[in-house]
Amino acid sequence: MITVGSLNEADIQRTRDFTREFMLKNLIPDMERSIKTTHDQMQTERKGFSHKWKLWMGGKFGKEENSDEERYPPASVEQQQRKMADWAMMLGDWQFAFTHFKQLADVFRADGAVLHRVHALHSAAVALLCISVPPVTLSQGQLVTT
Repeated sequence: MITVGSLNEADIQRTRDFTREFMLKNLIPDMERSIKTTHDQMQTERKGFSHKWKLWMGGKFGKEENSDEERYPPASVEQQQRKMADWAMMLGDWQFAFTHFKQLADVFRADGAVLHRVHALHSAAVALLCISVPPVTLSQGQLVTT
């Protein structure tokens, strides 16, 4: 186990540099690619007749599931859209996240998934609050410290 006192200043700086480089060159671009891919797939799925019929009829027809976990498995369009909106929040794209959380709230309302709808509306409210806050810009070499 590494204790705080066992790392010297050079080790700490190398760890910071590695973390910064990993975030800027790997993690953030991968998240952005994933958001774009998921958004494209989701838009295709949402344009279909079955989705529009489900929203129009209120999601009351078809097989009834026992729980929200069965209704929205991780591979479902709704969960993928939720993940995409969460990642957009992490990357600071508040408007994109707000739009998708509101769309999810409408879908969950149609399905009668109250807890999912509450979470989507809560996340939409947080995104809306973040839209009104001026952004903090960091240069590529800066590190946020607390």
